[in-house]
Amino acid sequence: GVYDITVQIGEGGMGQVYRATDTKLKRQVAIKTLPPSVAADADRLARFQREAEVLASLNHPNIAGIYGLEESHGTAALVMELVEGEDLSQRIARGAIPLDEALSIARQIAEALEAAHGRGIIHRDLKPANVKIRADGMVKVLDFGLAKAVEPGGAAQAGSAGRLSMSPTFATPLVTQEGMIVGTAAYMSPEQVKGRVVDTRSDVWAFGCLLFEMLAGRRPFEADDAASAMAAILERQPAWERLPATTPPAVRRLLRRCLEKDPKRRLHDVADARLDIDDAIAAPADDAAAIASGGRWSPLALGAIVVAALAGAAVAWYLKPAGGSRANVGGGSARFLIALSQPMSETDGLLIMSRDGRRVAYAAGPAGRQQLFVREIDQFASRAVPDTEGVVSAAFSPDGQAIGFVAERKLRTVSLSGGTPLTLRDRVDGAGLTWTADQFILYNPGTATGIWRVAAAGGEAAAVTQPGAKDNEQRFPEVLPNGHGLLFSARGGVTDDQVYVESLQTHERRPLAKGSAPHYLASGHLVFVEAGTLFAVRFDPERLEVKGAPVAIIEGIRQARSGQPLISYSETGSIVYVPTNAEPGSNALVWVDRSGAEQPTGASGRPYAQPRLAPDGRRVVTSLRGNTEDLWMIDLARGTSSRLTAESNTSFPVWTPDGRRLTFASAKEGSYSIYWRPADGSAPDERLLSGSWPNYPFSWSPDGNTLAFVSVSPTTLQDIRVLRVDRPGASTPFVETQFREGAPVFSPDGKWIAYVSDESGRFEIYVRPFPGPGEKWPISVEGGHEPVWPRNGRQLFYRAGDAMMAVDVETSPTFSAGKLHKLFDTPYERSIALWPNFDASADGQRLLMVKRGNPSPAASHINVVLNWADELAVRVPAK
Repeated sequence: GVYDITVQIGEGGMGQVYRATDTKLKRQVAIKTLPPSVAADADRLARFQREAEVLASLNHPNIAGIYGLEESHGTAALVMELVEGEDLSQRIARGAIPLDEALSIARQIAEALEAAHGRGIIHRDLKPANVKIRADGMVKVLDFGLAKAVEPGGAAQAGSAGRLSMSPTFATPLVTQEGMIVGTAAYMSPEQVKGRVVDTRSDVWAFGCLLFEMLAGRRPFEADDAASAMAAILERQPAWERLPATTPPAVRRLLRRCLEKDPKRRLHDVADARLDIDDAIAAPADDAAAIASGGRWSPLALGAIVVAALAGAAVAWYLKPAGGSRANVGGGSARFLIALSQPMSETDGLLIMSRDGRRVAYAAGPAGRQQLFVREIDQFASRAVPDTEGVVSAAFSPDGQAIGFVAERKLRTVSLSGGTPLTLRDRVDGAGLTWTADQFILYNPGTATGIWRVAAAGGEAAAVTQPGAKDNEQRFPEVLPNGHGLLFSARGGVTDDQVYVESLQTHERRPLAKGSAPHYLASGHLVFVEAGTLFAVRFDPERLEVKGAPVAIIEGIRQARSGQPLISYSETGSIVYVPTNAEPGSNALVWVDRSGAEQPTGASGRPYAQPRLAPDGRRVVTSLRGNTEDLWMIDLARGTSSRLTAESNTSFPVWTPDGRRLTFASAKEGSYSIYWRPADGSAPDERLLSGSWPNYPFSWSPDGNTLAFVSVSPTTLQDIRVLRVDRPGASTPFVETQFREGAPVFSPDGKWIAYVSDESGRFEIYVRPFPGPGEKWPISVEGGHEPVWPRNGRQLFYRAGDAMMAVDVETSPTFSAGKLHKLFDTPYERSIALWPNFDASADGQRLLMVKRGNPSPAASHINVVLNWADELAVRVPAK
């Protein structure tokens, strides 16, 4: 690779550290040079290469990645992820860290160690300077295993008990042979000090030192020099009196277990430390303080305990085996709440219940980084499930002892008793999984792919259904108990969600009701969700047909951005769900300048989506998303609005460059068509393209002759094609792969097209020359979506999560991408697909954003209803 080094940003035992730009991939990196003793020794350099390959295999959000090992003119250097922010030593230098913040940091460090230990990698030099904290609170651990990688003799001499080189770099000066790595004295375990072979328990010791220092603001073993520090580690106990008086007993107990001098008595697995931290985080701070100080319980805390005790009694009765006192009591439901250890994301929530009703799993944490937590229904605390960050869909195994889940587009399973997740498939979208009684997992790889299945133990995947023209987005599959049919919900392009059933013998398919996420109950009911309301209807699983009309049962059920409703059912007749407190569809269009300052447009209180500014900047066309979807014109200068379409299910508006016509997608004539019409309505719609699979328009070339659009197909998923006005009905491919591409947008000079692709395993922004062929240019760094190219052409906008990014670009005589700017980071409504949910003024100085008018607050509890089947039987009798 070619790297443009800009500035030195650090210096350590391994050499100098520089900030640099990867000129090929257009990303910022850190370059860390290696000691001459390593670079000049061919054997040691080869061994380092092998070690670096192992370290590069670590793929965890809390571990800074290694990109490569480079050699040039006798200098060897590691190319690493550049992590912005202060390191933990800088944070501690400002004073002791509050308990909640310290536990959050410690938990992320523990997750990083747990992931590395699972791959047989020991850090060996864990210290505050090797822990970076980004501005968003994300923790990154640096330099995993590098001490072992650069030492003379490497792993081959691991059995030599007398070598101090088995320890990491010293923070204080100590004379040693050139290139020998010796250790940071204050954080060395006793066995490291003695020069003995180390294992993961040395990292546990260092972890305890870090947690102690965060809480106390001082190290557990302080001394004037390295020799005194090592003596203190061997001879003295930590200075426990330095810990704050309010430190909870559970945290003190964890610290004592981590800082045991005898490795045999020390906490063996950092995963246990993480679980202890989860429990400490879940414990209310006021209650912990009351316990620590021997104070009185507050009335609120006492009330919570009484409610929890009553709920526990109800659960204990409910979980009794059939034939006991429960069988003699007779019907009646019971309700209580489960408090969440962390709030659910506003957009990416998830909730499932085991079939026996004894366990609940949910996703909580910041959007995009949420992870699974499991709660026994009769217990007070939840525990995190390791290695589930970014989870979007999940299902319990039939026995409730494992979970299948989708995270980072990978389908995985994990045992709840511990262990590393097993990856079954790559490139899976999620949105509803089922783990069947015969040990298969049903899932949906993506649009226009149908439902697939794969053995829970691993193996080849096979298609269960074929996508149809009207139901190509099939999700939420469930096999009926008799094995005769498959329930699922689907939509075709811009049509509404429908519940379907397909015979697994004849493969005959029929729609059952309007809605999504169907589930069959042993009581003989089919339940599903439509517009946030749970409906129930009698259902015959043999004839595969409904009986009567659906009845609304529960209103106000929260739904994730993927459309997944946060409700789940057990086979024992109980349910869990998350309520929503917001009125749907009330948001606003606002101007936002480059600093993030807002200005209202006057358009508010409607379910706006896909706003598109006219070339004159005075009008905007937007889709209004409700039970139907139509286009409306808003005059920003006059503050008036008018309906443009009344056919329903019309979306993806695009202005022609002269502002005279509007292009859009509609299924109004029974096919997935692209139309255009005069913006003033002076002539009827004209169809430009039709097909058996959805087509969505996105961008016109500046001369108005070529339309770039997205085409969905069951063979190549989502591709980008182009259509010329002089050849309506015929299109040609622009980017056609086995990956998903979307959101194409022409550059103002018409020579380039920016678009989104997941070819790297996550969505990123790329630019290609039009009409091609030519070199592809990566634009985004660490993920990107929703590209918008303003008419001045000097910058390209895109979003990375909630962050608005702008990239300096040149398009002539060739394309080049320059500096990346983060303009603001605000949770405006994002696209649930690949289309942009904002637009830019012609000069690129203002952005038209969709502001959430009534955002749902982050969920803090789950509603539990035991014996809910009794209520349902009254509302919708089975016969």
